[in-house]
Amino acid sequence: MKTLRKILDLLSPTEKKNAFFLFFLILLMAILDTLGIASVLPFVAVLSNPKIVETNIILNNFFQISENLGVTNINQFLFFLGTLSFLFLILSLIVKIITTYLQTRFCYMREYTISKRLIEGYLHQPYIWFLKKNSSELGKNILAEVHRVIDESVIPMMNFIAQSAVLLAITTLLFIVEPTVTLVAGLILGISFAIIFYFTKNILK
Repeated sequence: MKTLRKILDLLSPTEKKNAFFLFFLILLMAILDTLGIASVLPFVAVLSNPKIVETNIILNNFFQISENLGVTNINQFLFFLGTLSFLFLILSLIVKIITTYLQTRFCYMREYTISKRLIEGYLHQPYIWFLKKNSSELGKNILAEVHRVIDESVIPMMNFIAQSAVLLAITTLLFIVEPTVTLVAGLILGISFAIIFYFTKNILK
């Protein structure tokens, strides 16, 4: 949170609004990713057992609704579910492409605006201030240090937020569908990661 607060302090009010809009897009991307995965489940269920349409209330109601679109039998309903699943996946991929582009553009445009504000700050200093500063140090701050802040702080933070949103949405879906299996798998992966981290933390440091 401390790092996130420092990053937000570097942004202007307009840039903060753009960042919050980007977070909204990231949340939308996570929801659509989850819906894309969820849309595959009824298709696979009907594909493996067509009779489930008669026993499952949700699928049966959906089948009755699809009859208004010309679906008259299970095979057509299966094709209809497959088409919907495919369209959901395409939609989620389109949103992911747009979000990734805007995320990358936002990060590297901040490199430009922060460098610009830094130069403006230098130019507004009195002449005597420059006599005490090394010009190569000032150039390094503008050209190298700002890039380092963006490359090692802003971009990883944005990626962390995006991947965390997707992870949370998909994990929630898995808990709804199969809570026991999800819990067991999560514990196994968590314990495995903890063991690996324990033996490699000194090397990482």
